Amino acid sequence: QEYLALFTKSLNMRQIEQIANFPQCWNPLFLRVLLDELRVFGVHEKLDERIQYYLQACDISTLYEKILARCERDYQGEWPGLVRDAMSMIWAARQGTTESELLELLGSKKHPLPSAYWSPLYLALDQAFVNRSGLISFSHDYLRQAVQNRYLSTPLQQRYAHRRLARYFLHQPKDSSRRTEELPWQYARAA
Repeated sequence: QEYLALFTKSLNMRQIEQIANFPQCWNPLFLRVLLDELRVFGVHEKLDERIQYYLQACDISTLYEKILARCERDYQGEWPGLVRDAMSMIWAARQGTTESELLELLGSKKHPLPSAYWSPLYLALDQAFVNRSGLISFSHDYLRQAVQNRYLSTPLQQRYAHRRLARYFLHQPKDSSRRTEELPWQYARAA
């Protein structure tokens, strides 16, 4: 109740009990991810249905797969594949990606993806990311596993993601520290 109140949101007692009695919610991370999703859900009349949907998740990775599906519905109307492509590039990067690298990867060097498409997705998942010295990566392996399950479930798909990053870093300046960090690793992962 206190956490949701920070965002002027609340649940009724029946909903609170339903969540509190669900065994996965005894895990603090599962509970926090669930509450973050419920706080951004905008149709109060369908909140019970949404709670049921998320409580079908058997673990945190499965919960994140459901969240990725929601992000696909909410954030890629004008840019098909945005969620899949962005999450796949972050998954494949050794240390994470800078925002400018990601925008170029999702668009092109001459025509990067406009921030207006990436920023809402980034803000919606802000608790799932960590930004270390400008490198965006996943804050934990549960989201990494969900991305792999949903978008990169085969070795071929995984190698493709690494090849895409290798091609990108191959065309970066030779004295670039990012190229030095990423290119050999991407080549090795891409086989």
